[in-house]
Amino acid sequence: MIPGVSVVTFKTTPDFPFPQPVASENRKSKKRNAKTFFIGGSIPEAVIGNNKLRDEGGFALLLSLLVVLLLTVLILELDFQARADLRAAGNFRDDLKAFYLARSAVSAGEAILKDDLRFSSKYDGLDELWAYPVPDYPLGDGMLSGSIADEEGKFNLNSLVDATGKSKGSVVEVRQKRLQRLFKLLGLNPDLVDPIVDWIDNDNEPRPFGAEDETYRRLDPAYSVKNARFDTLEELHMVKGITDEVYLKIAPYLTVYGNANNGAVNVNTADALVLQSLDAE
Repeated sequence: MIPGVSVVTFKTTPDFPFPQPVASENRKSKKRNAKTFFIGGSIPEAVIGNNKLRDEGGFALLLSLLVVLLLTVLILELDFQARADLRAAGNFRDDLKAFYLARSAVSAGEAILKDDLRFSSKYDGLDELWAYPVPDYPLGDGMLSGSIADEEGKFNLNSLVDATGKSKGSVVEVRQKRLQRLFKLLGLNPDLVDPIVDWIDNDNEPRPFGAEDETYRRLDPAYSVKNARFDTLEELHMVKGITDEVYLKIAPYLTVYGNANNGAVNVNTADALVLQSLDAE
């Protein structure tokens, strides 16, 4: 008997004679003829030990699951970072290829223009080699294509004022009327020429349909008129009345490069509409 534990033994006796157990009776027959219960007192140490083992086993399982979870998160993070680095490396490679392809196209154009200057320097016309577009040509991992345009075959916006920035005078006024005719030929409002002239002239007096600082400072965000020649054709977007629709129509016929003081248009390379705008009739 275990100290501190009360033991009550119940025995069942049949109505017929039954042999009494002997000292050598095995444990199996004892279990069959006796039912033993622990009532009150403390729990056996063996039972307590089994519970502790189960608790420790559960804690070990939870710890293992936590470690697996942390390792999974770490692996996923490393995989994501590796994929991101791989994509970045691929983008850098493609950008570098595109850069050298573009530079190759520029170099090819320069070579064509140098040959034109060497063998045909008297005039520029659409019958020369440079005027023919280069079709798709395999080059490395890409295709090279391009074309060369004569900017002197377009209307120069900077020629709307003279060398000092003045917008008045017989010569510049003739050019202004040419640009108005070009706007008309394209179905655009010729009054839009006035704010273009005001943008580049050196005074703050608005033309009849023009705009100077007072107009632009009322905008949000506000800005000032340039009162200087165009550096890029895209600056037209800053001028009053030049919407995206207007710009897309007029831009192919305009330039800001070349000799603005001369204001001449190369009739050998000019578009038909530009040629029509030159005729006052």
